[in-house]
Order: sequence, then structure tokens, then C-alpha cells
Amino acid sequence: MYKIWIVLFGNSDLTIRLMSVFFDMASLICTYFIGVQFALAINKNEQKNKIGIFSMLLYSINSSFIYYAQEAKFYAMTFFLVNLLILFWLKFLQNPNKKNTIAFLACNALLLYTYTSQILLLLSIQLATFLYWFITKEKFKKHLGYFIGFLIVLIPLLLFILNNKNYFSGNFDAVFYDNSFIFLVIQNWFSPILTGLQNNIFNYHSIMLSNILNLRWILYVFFPIIFYFILIIKGSKKDGSNGLLPKLFLTVVVIYLLLHIILSELTSYSVLVRYVLPALPFIIPVAANGLDRFCNKKINYFLLALFVIFNLYVLNSSIGAINIQRPDGYKSLAKVLIENKISSNQNFILPIRVSLLDKYYNVSGKKFSLYILNSEEYQKTYLTREELNEIRNKRNLFENYKRFLLSSDIPQGLDKLIKRDFTDKIKNGENLVLVRDLEICIFDDKQIKDIANHEEFYKKNSIQFLRLSKLNNILINVLSKYLKPSKVIKTNNWEVYIFSKAD
Repeated sequence: MYKIWIVLFGNSDLTIRLMSVFFDMASLICTYFIGVQFALAINKNEQKNKIGIFSMLLYSINSSFIYYAQEAKFYAMTFFLVNLLILFWLKFLQNPNKKNTIAFLACNALLLYTYTSQILLLLSIQLATFLYWFITKEKFKKHLGYFIGFLIVLIPLLLFILNNKNYFSGNFDAVFYDNSFIFLVIQNWFSPILTGLQNNIFNYHSIMLSNILNLRWILYVFFPIIFYFILIIKGSKKDGSNGLLPKLFLTVVVIYLLLHIILSELTSYSVLVRYVLPALPFIIPVAANGLDRFCNKKINYFLLALFVIFNLYVLNSSIGAINIQRPDGYKSLAKVLIENKISSNQNFILPIRVSLLDKYYNVSGKKFSLYILNSEEYQKTYLTREELNEIRNKRNLFENYKRFLLSSDIPQGLDKLIKRDFTDKIKNGENLVLVRDLEICIFDDKQIKDIANHEEFYKKNSIQFLRLSKLNNILINVLSKYLKPSKVIKTNNWEVYIFSKAD
């Protein structure tokens, strides 16, 4: 989709991000039809347009959707496909004919192969669907064609995983996670103030409790959350309509969250708040139904107006989803390099992926990656065989990296490899430019030792950031040994070191 979009409209930052805006607007329209279909499914035909409009209202002022509608990523497209999936799921549950079954399965496939980890959401929906059929005493044999169809949808993914066994491994050792995660989810889903967008915040429940008497928190965090919970409770109650469907929608959300939490507790996987956002659209129609019931008195419209006003006020503030400060990207790095007249003909060591700078500053010299220091050849110089085996199998990462993090000396083998792969490839008269990403390589050597020496605090930090910080520090020290440091440029998110090789 992005390739088609770029061919049609160009690859400027504005046009690339407009694709996310496009899908967010498509989601907004789709949300209306979900509200209408939801109302029909719970026998509230007369209120269908009202519930559809309320669904649009709740979706349109949600900070999470607005935030990701501004990013050149797959999130906005994912939310649209989730909404499309919900719409056809509703149609499928009401009338599982051939047309609705094929449409629902097609939506399953589109979502799965746009954002593959949403297999968890699809499994949650399947479990909820089986539960619905069990409660309504539907015969499972009647839906045999659907079961086969869903298995066919999964076949390409299963074949791919067999050939790429580490496909779902990810960089989860860079994620902070503890049992206060659910509080982050609640705030980001239901209040206009977003937090923990780049990484989870440890012990977040203590932050919420410490602000329980803070007026701004009461107005902009606690009130919207409580208001949303009231709508959800009202929207899931049975009052002469079909009370099963709202509970079914909430069941999908609960199963989905539980799967993420269980995997985070029992495996090397760690969940971030943005990973669970695809479940939020399932809550919107339930809350919209609750809003329809809530607005049966004029005084309640006043509370709705306050809810909308607070959301709009925060959205347009400096901390709102529209203006919230984002990490400086490679565009700001390119600006620093250009302003300091650093030639693109130089040789560069870049963080992780060396191609990310190309759009704004095309390096024509040699490009090296910091991440080569994480290759097995390098790891053998600073890790023991036992440590390496454990780390390779994602076991006891904190214990097995601790010795290396606390060591003061640079292993001789590591020194030789850095000399071979970096300094020896620089010719006399050439420069080597090292770019340090301060959002990844956060700590200096003293900070690393202080953290690693405090067991409880150590395990609450990201082993990924500690490890890469240590490797980056070693790299700077070894380069300084064989090359001449000539300049250091520091900004909020970047440090640029320039080393020269004497003639």
C-alpha cells in the first residue's frame, strides 16, 4: 500500500503520513456503520443512527487513534482493518451465510498479513465466537466450512513460521514491563493524556496513586476514565435488548489482554501499550450503546459535554496527541550533519540499521553498523561459552550479561575485531563519523555499573539499552585509541563523534 501511495503522491514526509490520515478517516466512517450494525444486533433499531454517531464521536476524540494517525507506520491501517473486521464479524454472527462468511474471513486475512502479531486478536475473536455459539446453542457442525476457511487463512503464516522460526522473537529485551502495565493501558485507552508511548513505565500504579488528589489529573485523566467505565458498564447491561453481544465484545478485549500479559510473564515476549491498541475498537460500540442510555437525562448531556471539552482541550494542548513531543528522527540528525558541514563522503558508523539516514542524508562513504558488535563473532570475545548459550536461547539475560556490564577492561579479542573492521578500513586522511543514538545508547560506564550493582533496580532496566550502551562506550574508547578524536557534536537525541586518521 505504501509503495502504491508513494508512486501516486510522492515520498515527502507530509504525503507519506497522509496515508495514515486517510486510513484514520476511513476508520471513522467505518465506526459509524459498526455502531449502526451493533444497534441492529441488540434490537435497538430506532437508536441505530444515534449509536452510530456516538461511536464516531468516541473514536474521533480518542488520543491514541489521533497520535498514530500522524505516524508513517502500519497502525492507522491496522485500526481500519480491525474496524472492517468488527463490521463483518457482526454481520457474520447475525447471519453466517456464504457472503458474510467469506467477507469475514477475508478481513481476517487482510489484518493478519498487515500486522502479523494480530494472530492473538484473531484467536481471541475465534474463542469469543465459539463461546457465542455455545451460549446460543448453535450446532458447531453447521459452521464446519467456516472452521476450514479460518485454517486456510492461517496456512501461509504457519508455513512462513516453519521457515523462519525466530520471526516473532523481536527486541523484547528492550521493553520495560511489570504488573502496572494495565494502568498504562487504561490511561492511554480512555483518557486524552498519553504516556509510555515509546516504552512502558515501571511501577506506574504508584504514579497514578500519587496524583490521586492532583486537580489536573482528576479533570484530564481520572474523570475521562471513570466516565468511560460508566459508559461501558451501562452499555453492557441487558435492558430488554440482546445483552449477550456487548459482553461478547468485552470478552474479546479481556482474552486479548490476558494473552499478552500471560506471554509477557511466562516467555521472553514483552508487551507495549501500542501492541494492544487493536482491541480498543471493540470497546467503542459498547461505550456508544452506554452513551445512548446515559443521555436519557438532560443533566447527563452536560457531563458528556465536559468529557468532550476536556478531551478537545488536552488534544490541542502542548501535551496532547496533536502536538505531543516525538523522538527526534533521522531528519534532525541530517540537519545537524549539514549544519556542521560534515561531508557525506566520510565513513559512518550508524545505530542499528544503516539505511535509515539515506532519505535525508545519503552517505556515499563506507557505512558500518554498531550492531555488528552484537554478532556472534564479536560476542565470543566478551561473553563466555556458557553465557553465550544461555543468551542465544533467551534465558537469564540479566544474569548472563552482568559480568560483562561490570567489567572495566576491554577484552583483547574485542579490541582486535574493532581495529580490523573499523579503523583498519579507514585510509590516511579520511574521517570516521560515529553517530550515537541517545535513545538507545543511554548510559555511560559509571551509570551502567551503578545499575548492575543494584539487583532490584538492574532488573527493572532494559538489558538491550544497557548492553548497547556498553558496546557503544567500548567502541568509542577503542576508536580513540587508534584514531584521533577531532570533534564531538551533541544534540537532544544524538551525539556525533568525528575521528580522523593522520596522513
